[in-house]
Amino acid sequence: LKLLSEDDSDEVKVPNSFRTKAAFWLLGLCSGAGYVIMASGAKEIISGGVGVIFLCNIAPGFFIKLSAPYWFHRVSYSVRILACSFLIFLAFSLVGFSTSISFKLYGVCFSSMQTALGESTVLSLASRYDSQWAITMWSSGTGMAGVIGYG
Repeated sequence: LKLLSEDDSDEVKVPNSFRTKAAFWLLGLCSGAGYVIMASGAKEIISGGVGVIFLCNIAPGFFIKLSAPYWFHRVSYSVRILACSFLIFLAFSLVGFSTSISFKLYGVCFSSMQTALGESTVLSLASRYDSQWAITMWSSGTGMAGVIGYG
């Protein structure tokens, strides 16, 4: 690891590598896929409640992002990423296997929470790397999530 000079920053910046770039791309893909899949499958989740699906796909994530500055510093990156993994597993399980509309809506809410938590976590993590490359690769991954999720 190369330390920056004192006038640049006190933090250590991790050098770019193919592995780091691929990781940010995959994190972008995984972070955005749940949102896109829930939005594109809204009619199949609840045929007459597309608006409710969209509300459940936006509101919980909005509150995660709104509250993040007050608690993100208390939770490590690894715990947040682990929480994202658990939330998306729970989301797809509830939406895919539940017959109850309420549980399907909870699944969509969990997907929204995962998307917001993942997005906020990865973008803040990018500050520890070469931000230009990290954000470029993450953005490319979220774009691919749109292609794969709607495809």
